[in-house]
Amino acid sequence: MGIFPAIKERFSIVNGAIRLDSLNKPEFGANLYIMGTEWKDYSFSSDMRIIEIQPDGWAGGAIYSRWESNVGFEDYVLFGVVVNGWNARCNTTRNGNIDTVWNHKLPIPSPQIGKWYRVEIKAIGNNISFYIDNKLQHEQKDDKHQKGGAGFVALYAIVEFDNVVIEGPEIPDAGPSGFAVASKSKIAVTWGQIRRNR
Repeated sequence: MGIFPAIKERFSIVNGAIRLDSLNKPEFGANLYIMGTEWKDYSFSSDMRIIEIQPDGWAGGAIYSRWESNVGFEDYVLFGVVVNGWNARCNTTRNGNIDTVWNHKLPIPSPQIGKWYRVEIKAIGNNISFYIDNKLQHEQKDDKHQKGGAGFVALYAIVEFDNVVIEGPEIPDAGPSGFAVASKSKIAVTWGQIRRNR
């Protein structure tokens, strides 16, 4: 698991949940991600709630899937609350410039502040499905983004994530340790221990 060095102080564990805080901060957002993976077909789900959000600008929280990152570029599929509404989108970033490959704003009410929602991305082959509270909200064909890791983001907001599940044929089994993903990050291990002992 990785954390951008500039935002380590934006990450915490609150009552066993991951909290990312990018509210009124100079950074665009706070990201926590599992990268360097070759995962292809998997589902990634988490409970998510927005604690506080900046009223103006590009603010919200989301989960990532099929995150690929190399020097100078990133590709990812994102699902969550962006610009005060639910969005399923795919972005490509080149040298700091974000280009939206596709975006679908869901025709449903914006989320309530402080309320938990179950969000999920299922990426199987060229099909990407997006769920809120176990209800299918949108399906998208995408033949360009075929593999990559998973993660969380808070954009000019305080966002919490809990009850994280990643499932698929290439996802390591947790086994007796309770840790499905090997990690060099002390923060990730600490979060795993807190969640297991909760």
